[in-house]
Amino acid sequence: MRNFTRITLFFALILSCGLVTGQETGKDYQSYPYWIEMMQNPDANFYETQKAFYEYWDNREVTRGSGFKPFKRWEYWMEKRVSADGTKPSPQRNIIALNSFKSRNSQLRTGGNWISLGPTSVPSGNNGYRGMGRINAVGFHPSDPNTIYAGAPSGGLWITHDGGTTWETYTDNMPTLGVSAVIVDYSNPDVVYIGTGDRDAGDAAGTGVWKSLDAGLTWQPSNTGMETSVVSRLLM
Repeated sequence: MRNFTRITLFFALILSCGLVTGQETGKDYQSYPYWIEMMQNPDANFYETQKAFYEYWDNREVTRGSGFKPFKRWEYWMEKRVSADGTKPSPQRNIIALNSFKSRNSQLRTGGNWISLGPTSVPSGNNGYRGMGRINAVGFHPSDPNTIYAGAPSGGLWITHDGGTTWETYTDNMPTLGVSAVIVDYSNPDVVYIGTGDRDAGDAAGTGVWKSLDAGLTWQPSNTGMETSVVSRLLM
């Protein structure tokens, strides 16, 4: 009787696993690139997204502009941050932590002089993408050709006023360092907008649009209704 119970439970477990697997993998991953939508969906399981990707590319030729490399960059970044069950970190994690920190330290004052101690370069070697950098967006001042804005997917917004000889950034304290769009107000260059998040590999979470009224020195959210959105393009 005990063996019969064990066998019954065994087959019940197999059946339940089969049903769960069928529900999760009911889509034909080989015929359609569901992984593109899944990698942008914060609720999609990381390991299921990997499965969808590798099933799609099984016996396919990798072509330029197919999204293969952006996924591999996203995979390299995300696999170090997911939970054991494949749950991805919440897109709101950083801004929630920042707001919590501010509420506990209302008297906190920022400032002081800092000097970089290095290292100033990281060898690439064979360790993934170390030593490489990307730019997602470039914005231009409407009348000053020496003022340029460059948005990095996980490095914030950088500004030059001398045509690129030197650069400064004022976005280090923002809840996300991903910038995928930059636009300067044509009629008032002191007004600058950035679209946050990394539209390519998901290296940084999106927090909608942010706005500066002093040419990029300080920033405030302008993102009602899109607090966790990755904004990849801005038009004026």
